[in-house]
Amino acid sequence: MAEPDAGVDPFNIDDLDQIKKDIDGIEEQLTGTKTSTAGVVTEGPAAAVEQVFTEFFRYGVQTLRQKLQFFDIPFSEFRKSMTVFPGQLILAPTQRVKAVTVKSFVGRHLILDEEGFRVLVKISGFLRWVNNRVTVDAVKEIPRSVDGLTGAIEFDGTVIITGNVGRGGKIKATGDVYVLGDVDGGTIQSGGSIFVYNGVLRRSTLFAEGSIFCYFLERAEVTTKRDLWVKLVVTHSCVQCNGKMVIFDPKQQGFLSGSATVGRELNAAQIGIEGQRVDITVKSELYQERVQDFKTWLTELLE
Repeated sequence: MAEPDAGVDPFNIDDLDQIKKDIDGIEEQLTGTKTSTAGVVTEGPAAAVEQVFTEFFRYGVQTLRQKLQFFDIPFSEFRKSMTVFPGQLILAPTQRVKAVTVKSFVGRHLILDEEGFRVLVKISGFLRWVNNRVTVDAVKEIPRSVDGLTGAIEFDGTVIITGNVGRGGKIKATGDVYVLGDVDGGTIQSGGSIFVYNGVLRRSTLFAEGSIFCYFLERAEVTTKRDLWVKLVVTHSCVQCNGKMVIFDPKQQGFLSGSATVGRELNAAQIGIEGQRVDITVKSELYQERVQDFKTWLTELLE
């Protein structure tokens, strides 16, 4: 294992616990929910091998804050906060770091400068995290609703639907998917995260390699390899979530009916309602897979 540069504290895997507590503190502040302190955070930058780790961590905290405010600000403002442009500098350490460390975080449509430690954007698009790397996705905007009559949408990047995804509508994207209306009988498959401004209902199916954010779930089937964030309520739905499921309505709503398999925890003001069935299964191995993948990546980076 290489020695760290002079003046930089060596990485300690225990540092991840404190970083997780910091991010959980932001979640609690913005949603009013509390989360356990066990486990290791793997969403976004999660350690400080060198200064570059710290820089990416700051960006990760900022991105998490933006995502959790998705429901509370106009999409135009949200979009502005996520958009980058060609030539934009997204990482400029105040001291030199090893280029190999920076390169380990650089994904698609990003380049290193001639000195190999500053990161610049190549195309206009949305900045996001993919498998512990920062990447820029091209953006395709559909200025209408999508359903079985309009045909399937498939795109290598981020997709924005300004209307609804109705019955028979199919969206497949390698990046994030944003729906500014409802998903009502539609299907979405995302290589990133899925954001739905309103509800997901009537046998809609969502699958995301990243997290899922929506206002409510009703008679839907949802699978996420990260976390599920629901603003209001979940009813008569089937959920599989490898991380945590959080319903952060401050009133009496919560997970009222349906089934959920979670890898980390389920956090809601109310679980269950009289006359309705609720099935909850916690499979910690789902979350531990994420933790192990992240630790493996860190180990390879440090060798």
